[in-house]
Amino acid sequence: MEDAPRELLTDLFACDEEADGLAARLLGAPESDLLMALEQASADALDRLRSAGQNDAPQEDDGQGDRAARQLERVVDLLRDVENPAAIEILFRVLQSEDEGVRTSAGEAMLERAYDRYGEFARNVEGWLGAAVTGPAMGELPWILVEVGEPSAESLIRGFLDHPEAEVVASALEALMELSGKGQPLDAKTIGALGKLATDSRPVSLDDDDSTVTLGELVQELRDPSQDN
Repeated sequence: MEDAPRELLTDLFACDEEADGLAARLLGAPESDLLMALEQASADALDRLRSAGQNDAPQEDDGQGDRAARQLERVVDLLRDVENPAAIEILFRVLQSEDEGVRTSAGEAMLERAYDRYGEFARNVEGWLGAAVTGPAMGELPWILVEVGEPSAESLIRGFLDHPEAEVVASALEALMELSGKGQPLDAKTIGALGKLATDSRPVSLDDDDSTVTLGELVQELRDPSQDN
């Protein structure tokens, strides 16, 4: 006879409590061992998630992608409670995931870290920019900078205007629009950087309505908010 739903629900709650206990034990482990385990687990899950996304036969996936995504979200939850500066690099690699749900969880955790440890976050942003890192995570960072709203946000976002990926540049331009919309006038260095993009014909997609514009058109909108693309 199958277990009654009530019994199954009780078992599920017990599993949750056991998982919470295991998480607490993990967070109590030596920090270096914990970070190594989280780094290895996230790398493995990202690889499996990537493989699942490239699979041309979804019926053969056997839930591998879903399991990998859940494991990455668990890694993110644990990283929220790790204060070691090395944790932000693992979080950044998870933020590079192509899975929207995983990237949302990692982005929220990165935002929390930026609020709590802004100096550490800003130094890492400068490092990622200096190393010309590419990938979806780079497009998330300008929005985190705007949300936190520290005085250095504009200068850091300006660094993304030289990024080789058009979508990352577009993210920075839209973040600057948000910043200027909050009543903060853009400084002369930012205005100068925008001038270099005024004729940039690279096309980018906007998330809000799936329309396509050029970077130059985004610059025009930033300079003149009355423009409607």
